[in-house]
Amino acid sequence: MSRDLKLSRGAGIKGLALILIICVVLGGTALYYGWYIPQKEEQQQRVLSLYGLPTGSLNILCAGSLSRVLTAAAQNFEAKHPGVNIFVSAHGSLECASLLKQGIQCDIIFVSDFNVIKKELYPYPIPWNPLINYADWWVDFAGNQIVIAYNPTTTIGRMINETNWYTILVSGQGRWARANPDADPCGYRTLITLNISDTFYPDNPSVYPNYPPSGVLNYVLNPSCPNMVVAAKEYDIMGPLQAGQYDAGFTYLSLALQFGLPYIELPENVSLGSVLPEYDEWYSQWSISTLAKTYWGSAIKYAATIPNTAQNRFWAIEFLKFLLSSEGQAILTAGGQPVINPPVAEGNLAKVPSQILSLCKY
Repeated sequence: MSRDLKLSRGAGIKGLALILIICVVLGGTALYYGWYIPQKEEQQQRVLSLYGLPTGSLNILCAGSLSRVLTAAAQNFEAKHPGVNIFVSAHGSLECASLLKQGIQCDIIFVSDFNVIKKELYPYPIPWNPLINYADWWVDFAGNQIVIAYNPTTTIGRMINETNWYTILVSGQGRWARANPDADPCGYRTLITLNISDTFYPDNPSVYPNYPPSGVLNYVLNPSCPNMVVAAKEYDIMGPLQAGQYDAGFTYLSLALQFGLPYIELPENVSLGSVLPEYDEWYSQWSISTLAKTYWGSAIKYAATIPNTAQNRFWAIEFLKFLLSSEGQAILTAGGQPVINPPVAEGNLAKVPSQILSLCKY
């Protein structure tokens, strides 16, 4: 039976009985079609930590750009907690949300855009219990920015710079790559940055000369665009780019750093990289539309939540606590992932586990 607490094989029936006693003593639980929803989570966490009962698997769905840093954090955490096995599965953030709603086991979801939780999980009830949504809250814990990473060994890689990338791109030269906007936030963010570029660059001709009069966005969106590859997610761009199969690609700063690739930094007005309110207001004026939906600009903020379908909430809380701690943030920073310090809790704050909320601004 699916349940929130997983026992080691040695715990057996006695361990299960003790867990049930603890749950009753602490005020009872609510069971929704096999899902364990704790009523007094902080107390249960304290007692269970004391007895050291829960072990087993922690299943994480994450954005592709977080794959390396979360794997490093998971290995560090597992070393501290023998008996806990963490499985990290990387996808586009929108695909992560879709997989969760399809019933894939997930104890924590990490996405590269807080809007994925806010718009795809927070408002939607679990089908088998409409009184409970997939998520009640989320924590913004990291930032990023869109950059153009390139391979310095290719002809285009040796030519490209801050003031000619746009002319090289629309001339049809080289082999470029971007992520799918309907599967990955990096995909729609790339298109939003190009939409902003088509206004910002022409408004500053002394700094950015020879910007194409017809812009870059329309060129990239043209189905017959000869030199742009659309990958499922931004992480899928990095290996071929590193190998020289692509000359340049739109990706996150963190991934360029992780793969050791040089990159062109876009202006702060364009990169979606500033969390200052005045920039966020500027970004929010811009949007792009695909066949699926319309996406609006916002500052890049990575977010995490423990969904209400999580089966191992004990270790989900413990791992998220670890990641938000100074030690966890150091792992993120070492992996090129800019952190938001302190993290910011959003959504229904009354539902945020107190151990997480105490680490956050709200």
